[in-house]
Amino acid sequence: MVRTLAFLAVCLSACSAQTCTRDFLKAQAEKYVAAQTAGRPADLTANVTGSITYTEDFKSGNLASGILSKALKVDFTRSLYDTTACAIFTEIVAASNTPPYVLGTQLRYKDGVLTKVETLATTTGDWFFNAANTLKYSKEEAW
Repeated sequence: MVRTLAFLAVCLSACSAQTCTRDFLKAQAEKYVAAQTAGRPADLTANVTGSITYTEDFKSGNLASGILSKALKVDFTRSLYDTTACAIFTEIVAASNTPPYVLGTQLRYKDGVLTKVETLATTTGDWFFNAANTLKYSKEEAW
């Protein structure tokens, strides 16, 4: 019985880890950027069967009416992949969009399914906001 439980624990851990590879997270980041570019949240959530926790600027929100529902002309993106936490952080700079935006979004997955979206959205009128400078300096960074 103990061996069976140990085997199941190892299998469940390995199976979960297999769904959260760098390639999986990279594909999900590309899917997110495409959904934001099109302004179609459903493109990001098409395979989700449960609920997704969504916050925008640290407030509970609705994906269907949040920033993700606005099509943006994306000038630059950068994503970081965390295979241990099965999470992505993506920066989007839409400096040539009207109005311009800079977004920082974290996507979290469990067993290959999106469970949480957290976005910080900045635009004209926000403190020290300058999308053109963000675009310039982000492009100069070499990560």
